[in-house]
Amino acid sequence: MKRDFWRAWGGYYVLVYLVNLICTALFFTEVREWNAATVLLLCTDLPVYAMGYTLFGAFLSALAGAALFRWRRAPVLTAVVAAAASAATMLLLLADLGLYHHFGFHFNLFVWNLLTTPGGFASMGLRSDTYVPLALAVIFGFALHGAIAYFMLFFRGGRAGLRFCCVLRGWRKFVWIPAFVACAIAGCVIYAWNHHMKNAVPLLAAERIPAHQRTTMHDIFESLGFKEPRREELLMRTGENRSIKYPAVPIRRRPDRKRFNVVWLACESWRADMLDPEVMPQTCRFAEKYAIRFMDHRSGGNGTRQGIFSMFYGLYGSYWHPFLAARRGSLVIDWMLEDGYDIRCFTSAKFSYPEFDQTIFAKLPASALHSFDRARTFERDIRNTRKLVDFIVKERGDRPFFAFMFFESPHYPYEFPPQNAVFKPFADRVDYLELGPAHAERIKNRYRNSCRTLDGFLHQVFSALERRNLLDNTIVVVLGDHGEEFFEHGKLGHNSDFTNEQIRTPLLLRLPGKAPASYRKMSSHVDVVAMLAPYFGVENPPADFSLGKNLLAPDAPERQYSVIAGWTALFFAGKKLKMQLPVNSFDAITMTLYDADDRRLPDPQQFFRECRDELVEVQRDLRRFLK
Repeated sequence: MKRDFWRAWGGYYVLVYLVNLICTALFFTEVREWNAATVLLLCTDLPVYAMGYTLFGAFLSALAGAALFRWRRAPVLTAVVAAAASAATMLLLLADLGLYHHFGFHFNLFVWNLLTTPGGFASMGLRSDTYVPLALAVIFGFALHGAIAYFMLFFRGGRAGLRFCCVLRGWRKFVWIPAFVACAIAGCVIYAWNHHMKNAVPLLAAERIPAHQRTTMHDIFESLGFKEPRREELLMRTGENRSIKYPAVPIRRRPDRKRFNVVWLACESWRADMLDPEVMPQTCRFAEKYAIRFMDHRSGGNGTRQGIFSMFYGLYGSYWHPFLAARRGSLVIDWMLEDGYDIRCFTSAKFSYPEFDQTIFAKLPASALHSFDRARTFERDIRNTRKLVDFIVKERGDRPFFAFMFFESPHYPYEFPPQNAVFKPFADRVDYLELGPAHAERIKNRYRNSCRTLDGFLHQVFSALERRNLLDNTIVVVLGDHGEEFFEHGKLGHNSDFTNEQIRTPLLLRLPGKAPASYRKMSSHVDVVAMLAPYFGVENPPADFSLGKNLLAPDAPERQYSVIAGWTALFFAGKKLKMQLPVNSFDAITMTLYDADDRRLPDPQQFFRECRDELVEVQRDLRRFLK
């Protein structure tokens, strides 16, 4: 009996694999757009990922079989473990399919925490009358896999399984291993090739598969002579992908709208407490005289990519990857192109890294994008500020203009000219390998001096607007992409944590017709577009095109929390509680709860109990603008 049982084992798992193959194929019904590359990619990924899900049950049952091998009842107990594990895998796949279909996201530990928190089941829109169908589905799943196990392993001494194994042996003993390896390699290469060639349709289709892994091979393809598509070709393809719902509904704009000039000044690593009269007197003077200053403002990211993305789109930084794949530009740029703006953008870094030329500014011709990154940071800003001011003051008749500048001075290594060495003593240079917490104040003084340098550049722009009497007809946006930490919580720089020092930045808005003021409630980068939209004649509510709020509207809702994105992480910052959302297994292991001042709290589950409704809203918002 034992010998026949183990010989029939392969036949049993072939049937289990076929069941998982069907369940995985059902996810393809969620793909909204197809082409030849999509079919090829999914056909190579389907057998590989279905095998991955099958190996979960096979691994558990193999462990059980090894542990119980000498027992007389070992075959029965091993079969029970195998059937239970395989049924659980199938049910999880089907539950994930239902979750993705209704909510637009895959199952993760974030969802698990919500469902296991009292009231979480109902908060996701699931009612008590769904318990019976769910219970019946679970019973059916376990019965199905129990029947497969019995038929293949025990029915007439395991003969059904043995006969099936004989058929498999006709395909040669190890033909399956190279076949799956070939599919896995082919899937990785196909995904990497489409990523390199900016073919968005297959990339977004692959995201429908649970736990799909991204692969890139840009350097390899470049070495083989395959260059990335030219910008002109990408412009022809921009916006063609139908997997993104951005905006969620068509935008309506008043035909009699006024065309305001726009000056958008983004400052690298500019943290909130640097907007201080001692450090940046000229910018503080401008804020007091002309602008609305947001006193409790948070970036949409702890790094440049997500920070700049969130301010221009009004979306969480987690949308970066699908929007990059689709080369979908910002609506703000769309509105200005439609209204015939004269557009010029400057950066003291690069528009290609991060890939803002393929996201925010994807629809702009190369002639509108000017980058310079071949000198010390403040020297780059000197050159670009001069060009920016020349663009602002040039005569263009009644045509409105949009001027964007990304200043680099406050970025590591915090460079500044000798005349701005105001704060002393300062570190002569910054080396992450040599400097530690003991040097924090000297490094921070160096950073303050670089912000003092930034103050001079901003003053040049403000003065140009004043000299030309443009402020009454110009929207001015001044903000940081993210903050910067100096060992206040053990880290240096940014992109490493979600402390207040790394996520809080200044925000100044100069809006025609609005008196200078201080806004003391919470605000976020994702609110910027919502607050600017009325000045572009937009009649839609912000929810149609943004996850932000128009905080300046008469009936403006107060923001209760902000969502900040890292490269792979997502962070929730409420008024009282803060925590990294457990969207992957590592986050769940390291789950830590903080108060608003970054002090650690002992009970992480308090977060799910008190912020349950907000977390459900976040989960919905993470997919609201994706099909």
